[in-house]
Amino acid sequence: MSDETRDEQTNERDHGDPIPRAPETYQPIDIEFLKDPHSVLREMREDGRIHRSDAGLPGFGVEGYVVTHYDDVNAVLRSREHISDARKLPEDDPRRRRFSATGDSLPPSILTLDPPEHDRIRGLVNKAFTPRAIDAIKPRIEEIAHELLDAVAGEAEIEFMDALATPLPVIVIAELLGVPPEDRDKFKEWSHALVALSPSDIKDPESLRKRLQEAQAGSVALGEYFREQVEQRRAEPGDDLISRLIEAEEEGDRLSEPEMIALCRLLLAAGNLTTTDLLGNGLLELLRHPDQMQILRDDPELVPSAVEEMLRYTPPVSNSGRLTSQDTEIAGCPVGKHKNVAVSLMGANRDPKVFDNPETFDVTRGENRHLSFGGGIHYCIGAPLARAEAQGALRVLLERYQQIEAAVPLDEIEWRGGGAFRGLRALPLRVS
Repeated sequence: MSDETRDEQTNERDHGDPIPRAPETYQPIDIEFLKDPHSVLREMREDGRIHRSDAGLPGFGVEGYVVTHYDDVNAVLRSREHISDARKLPEDDPRRRRFSATGDSLPPSILTLDPPEHDRIRGLVNKAFTPRAIDAIKPRIEEIAHELLDAVAGEAEIEFMDALATPLPVIVIAELLGVPPEDRDKFKEWSHALVALSPSDIKDPESLRKRLQEAQAGSVALGEYFREQVEQRRAEPGDDLISRLIEAEEEGDRLSEPEMIALCRLLLAAGNLTTTDLLGNGLLELLRHPDQMQILRDDPELVPSAVEEMLRYTPPVSNSGRLTSQDTEIAGCPVGKHKNVAVSLMGANRDPKVFDNPETFDVTRGENRHLSFGGGIHYCIGAPLARAEAQGALRVLLERYQQIEAAVPLDEIEWRGGGAFRGLRALPLRVS
């Protein structure tokens, strides 16, 4: 931080405001920030526990805040005083449309619901999306990874994202849901359109409008597709997730058809991209730290530990957020009602008060209480599946190739942004 900026923040605090502003370099959806977010987040952690910031929400005229310390991030994620449902905002608040619109008549995603609606749906989903179902598909995950790499067998150079990282989670969730293989390309198109709702690579209003239209079209198309799938499973149940969601019942309650469709859409869109980015981001760190890749080759039993370190060190989801339901206190400072509170998962994951040598990428790290899957009632329901996919893909990759190197200089690899997501556009490799 420059001396001038520090003086401005000191003056602001001297005039009775205990909360400093985030530095101008804190732009969580900007590509330049995403290239190296950690130096900025480290500066913010050292400067204070909470900062004012409307970064990522320009034009709404509403104060926002961001927390970067582990304990504060964890507290916001777990607090039931904070809300996720933008429908609870005042009628004239422009954030209602931004945060709750789906482009069709389906109910909001479980990600944006509060209790008791959230708890009811989560309880029913847990009955269908079970650890047993994830354990059963683990061998198949490695089979799929082998099949995908068979398609590029013998090639000295491969594009990792296209060859493995992108198609693997699409195929896995498609098989879990029981949808036909011929629909996978459509899934990829629709899910990638959906997560581009807050693109960081578009500057002009017309291009942004077009991207938003594409996202809404993808949302509607997915809804219609899953409506047909649900109808088919009602007539002919199978051994798949959609059938189990239809059968799930708790105290006489079942998921409605719109709720099932919204849930399937979420599992497809959010689960696909985050796992793709976990694989790309994680492999990039192994390329940057060849000693750590060698440790994994020498001891493949460390693969689960390595995946947890990838999640901590370079998470695919950079931040999350809540809305305050009332005047409250966050990180020791007063925050008003209906304010945006961004929680930096990346910042929390490198808090030196929680992690020893947090800037060190260490696949042998023991206890690893990262927050990359969130926390509280919204803890990622797909976390076990993401872990299984990343572990299976990493094992197969190291088994298939004795040499893995980047085919371009590491500092030339491009990042792709979009809302809270952080991943690679491409990762070209030389393999043998």
